[in-house]
Amino acid sequence: MISVEDIRFAYRDEGGEQRLVLQGISTQIQPGESLAIMGANGSGKSTFVKCLNGLLVPYSGRVLVDGLDTASDEQLAAIRRRVGMIFQNPDNQIVSATVEREIAFGLENLGLSPDEMHARVEEMLQRFDLVPLRRKSPHYLSGGEKQRLALAAVLAMRPQYVILDEPTSLLDPQHRSDILEILRDWHRHEKIATLLVTQFADEAVHAQRLMIFHQGAIHIQGAPEAVFQQVQELERIGLEAPIAVFVKQLLGKH
Repeated sequence: MISVEDIRFAYRDEGGEQRLVLQGISTQIQPGESLAIMGANGSGKSTFVKCLNGLLVPYSGRVLVDGLDTASDEQLAAIRRRVGMIFQNPDNQIVSATVEREIAFGLENLGLSPDEMHARVEEMLQRFDLVPLRRKSPHYLSGGEKQRLALAAVLAMRPQYVILDEPTSLLDPQHRSDILEILRDWHRHEKIATLLVTQFADEAVHAQRLMIFHQGAIHIQGAPEAVFQQVQELERIGLEAPIAVFVKQLLGKH
């Protein structure tokens, strides 16, 4: 379980003044849970998820990952084995010269045996439809192929939790659909917890729980279908419910 206990985080602006971004957030993310996060720009959602694997450390409160404290330098390696992260732009995390070497990179850092590493690379190439691209440079791949590779490289390390920070925002609709289907399939079969930060309501609706961030706090949370019923409040803070909700409400009025 990831336990978030009253965390606060602030950035310093150019004048040296602190700007509070997270304001006393507490929540828990259960093993195997599917969670989505939405919020307007500047609501604190990306800062929040970066606190979950120690990329950022709150100045007060704490984050525990299966009992490990993200503020402890000695525990960071173990935390990042448990919590994988996929960024909006896959170019920011791809480091190797070929597709198969990119998948193997993290496995080498885990110290796996050559046989185990080879087996996992082959499995990921197959599951993410990357076999024909295995010897290609990642930089020549399409946006959707790069994002599939980033997912494969992280999931090859078999984390217990995977955080995806707007992974489809730079993709066309077809590639968005492909990535989300891969993610849902992995969640169903591997039982890992997935935390998806998204700007698309039609992506969030598939999660078991939805958290809406506003001004550095969790403003609304619950099952997506319940959260999206609060249409007026979502509009007030700059978000929209799925079109199906509007249609349902319109039909109800008539």
